[in-house]
Amino acid sequence: MVHSVVPALAVATTLSSMALLAPMADAHQIVLLPEPQWTTNDKDTKYNPLAFLENQGFKTQEDFLSWRNENNYKSLRDFMDNAKYEVTSGADFSCGFTDPKGTPQPIPAGNAMRSTGYTHDGPCEVWLDDTMV
Repeated sequence: MVHSVVPALAVATTLSSMALLAPMADAHQIVLLPEPQWTTNDKDTKYNPLAFLENQGFKTQEDFLSWRNENNYKSLRDFMDNAKYEVTSGADFSCGFTDPKGTPQPIPAGNAMRSTGYTHDGPCEVWLDDTMV
């Protein structure tokens, strides 16, 4: 289990987008702090990515920044919000497997978030509402 601390916090992250970056992406992580409110209690579902992009015509990229710029996306979030892809069965396009009607969580002490899981190199953006932090 890998733990990481990020100096800034956002409830919504786009970690599932890492499938775009590494061939055979089959490793995922979830946010632990602040604790999300899930639509399921099933661990396998919680770790399921928002979408398997490589199965939808998106080739994995070692240099996502160049690809993003070539395809006119301003940020990773812009790609995740506006690209044309289908989400995993049971997922909500905007919230994945977290409850879109869940109670907003406070920013933890020290402005830190914690996540766990098996990760791979790639871009990661953390957003607090409409501000990338």
